[in-house]
Amino acid sequence: MGFSHLVFYFLVSSVASLRGCMGSDRVPIQINDDVLGLIVFKSGLSDPSSYLSSWSEDDDSPCSWKFIECSPVSGRVSRVSLDGLGLSGRLGRGLQKLQRVKTLSLSRNNFSGDVSLEFGLIPSLESLNLSHNSLSGLIPSFLDNMSSIKFLDLSENSFSGPLPDDLFRNSLSLRYLSLAGNLLEGPIPSSLLSCSSLNTLNLSNNHFSGDPDFVAGIWSLERLRKLDLSHNEFSGPVPQGVSAIHNFKDLQLQGNRFSGPLPVDIGLCPHLNRLDLSSNLFSGALPESLQRLSSLNYFSLSDNMLTGEFPRWIGSLSSLEYLDLSGKCSDW
Repeated sequence: MGFSHLVFYFLVSSVASLRGCMGSDRVPIQINDDVLGLIVFKSGLSDPSSYLSSWSEDDDSPCSWKFIECSPVSGRVSRVSLDGLGLSGRLGRGLQKLQRVKTLSLSRNNFSGDVSLEFGLIPSLESLNLSHNSLSGLIPSFLDNMSSIKFLDLSENSFSGPLPDDLFRNSLSLRYLSLAGNLLEGPIPSSLLSCSSLNTLNLSNNHFSGDPDFVAGIWSLERLRKLDLSHNEFSGPVPQGVSAIHNFKDLQLQGNRFSGPLPVDIGLCPHLNRLDLSSNLFSGALPESLQRLSSLNYFSLSDNMLTGEFPRWIGSLSSLEYLDLSGKCSDW
């Protein structure tokens, strides 16, 4: 932190201490928390293209600053969008001052290090996008205090380790979650399976393992539209029950060690348009219900251990654009 910011801290502290000493006939000086928080946040960043040059500690409000939006009702910062600005540094202090912010989007930058627990001190936060950075360490437990969070994208970073089983216990409003493209491991937290509002769940390209709870867990998330567990180390069967998710559109389980027969009711998801179960250990014949997938345009079962005759009904899938049944499918 530079000398000017140390002076700024001193002035803020001095003003705060003077408030208690002022008489009733004096008007207290008001410091805008949003200005303070954003200036402290900026002080820890490298901004090689000076995108944040409009952010000045001399302003009474940050609402005219670039990449900032304010609520017309409260006048407080409601959105911070810094995507793709080439910023670097650590996600440190300051942001917790934005007590009315709903959206923080910091994707496609060069932020590094771990994520501060102070994100959990922003009770109003509904959307947090930290994707495509170089963040690392464990996924922090800030979600405990983020009961309003609906959109969370931490994909394409270097987060590692297992996820605490109770990580999502207070995230019942969560609708979109992507942890794709990290170094995460271990089982899917059971608390995630209680997030009944989820419509997109993407855990692809990690090292997750274990036998996921489909029957009482994943298949009970009836609002799901997309499920991507691809390229992990999951194993075990994929039992029937998927038809409970009536509006399912995208199911990707490729690149795991799932085994046993395909779920017999997979064809009872009328809106399914992408189905990729390739590179697993599935065996047995194809369920007859698959022929009912009239909306299916991408279908891959390659590199499994399926048996039986080549299905004649494939030709009746009128929307199909991509089909791959190659590889280990014996008897075909």
